[in-house]
Amino acid sequence: RSSVPVEVHGPANSGYLNSVKAIMGGEIHNVALKSDGTVWAWGWNAFGQLGNGTTNDSWTPTQVGLTANPPLTNVTKLGVRPYFTLAVKADGSIWAWGMNQFGQMGNGTVTPFSSPPVSVPGMVTNSWPGGPINSPRQVTCGYQFGAALLTNGTVWTWGSGTHGELGQGVVTTSYYPAQIFGLTNITAISAGWFHILA
Repeated sequence: RSSVPVEVHGPANSGYLNSVKAIMGGEIHNVALKSDGTVWAWGWNAFGQLGNGTTNDSWTPTQVGLTANPPLTNVTKLGVRPYFTLAVKADGSIWAWGMNQFGQMGNGTVTPFSSPPVSVPGMVTNSWPGGPINSPRQVTCGYQFGAALLTNGTVWTWGSGTHGELGQGVVTTSYYPAQIFGLTNITAISAGWFHILA
């Protein structure tokens, strides 16, 4: 513990973590996005939330998705909450890792955890040669669900909806992303533990 701020050490306890352009905290892990598009995480890892293919805790940053196929690179945005993380790549694809007991990966699976990162399918359906038209503007995580805001102003959710957090009008679980109908022209979203705001 430290009662004053301390600088985060670099990988393998060498130097310090630098060139960070975004950082987010989970329940008991942290995730940083570097300017080169790589993602680094440290802390508790019981649900694979460090995304390094293990469930071993790490006291210093470890690269996320280095063992994924393909490796997680070219990341532009992060969404982190309790025990899992979402990331958006430059090509508009969404990737997830960590706790998956409630379908938080959005890929139809339900397992204790998913590590390394897996692709969340189903939202970017319209594209042109320059890239996806409706790529994610923002991603956010609740306790047992994920959400994405697309550039066309629509919001998509997946995972557990036992408290109505999926916005589908029913109390159920969705293992794949589903659009919240009637919600348009949205500019920002933010998930809480069991709810979401737009």
